[in-house]
Amino acid sequence: NNNQAPSIDTQEVKIEDGVVNNKEVDERVTIMAVGDVMLSRTVGQKMKVLGYDYPYVKTADLISNADLAFANLETAITPGKEVKSGEMMFRADPESLVAFKNAGFDIVSLANNHTPNYGQKGLLDTFKYLNDQQIKYVGAGKDFNEASQLVVTEVKNIKIGWLAYNADDVVPDSY
Repeated sequence: NNNQAPSIDTQEVKIEDGVVNNKEVDERVTIMAVGDVMLSRTVGQKMKVLGYDYPYVKTADLISNADLAFANLETAITPGKEVKSGEMMFRADPESLVAFKNAGFDIVSLANNHTPNYGQKGLLDTFKYLNDQQIKYVGAGKDFNEASQLVVTEVKNIKIGWLAYNADDVVPDSY
């Protein structure tokens, strides 16, 4: 396999009860991590009727109270036709990301089998719309090297590195 992840310099970090590498820290960082967020099919149809914030009505306070919120975005963000229930090619309207960001999400993984459902255009659109909302992403890029890059977020002077990968056999070769 020619797609070998680039090597990354790492540093061991020892964390114990408010002490990081033998230095006392006053700040703690809260990370909210959720699994698959799929804004297509029935969810997409309901958002058009009930508003794009519909999926987050009961969770936005919890998500936005975290210092960082992470999700696996299991859909391309690209304009297109309505996706019917039961279809397996997922896409969501670009407007859905405004509500996603307002709900508190900061970073997403795109390393899954549905992000590339709409090919290169869908993938490039997804990058654009995430960037427009200042939502960071990992696990996808214009090429393997870019998709494998470490993304660093910083909260309360604490840096957190993010990587996301997907098994080669999960995404069809046609993608």
